[in-house]
Amino acid sequence: MTLTLASMTALEPGDTDVTPDAPTPISPPEGSGDGGVLGKPYRALSLGIVSVVLLIAFEATAVGTPIACL
Repeated sequence: MTLTLASMTALEPGDTDVTPDAPTPISPPEGSGDGGVLGKPYRALSLGIVSVVLLIAFEATAVGTPIACL
């Protein structure tokens, strides 16, 4: 069967319930307050991510500097 515009049709009424309903939003952990990414539950994770990104950027700069001098 070749795919043409003639063979493509609109959804039948029975085809509209194929996907499940949208999931309910997940509530933040209790007691977290309005701290955001630096709130108590996420502080270590946020600082860890920032530290790793800075370390990789610093190391890339350190490696790139001697190569540029060659």
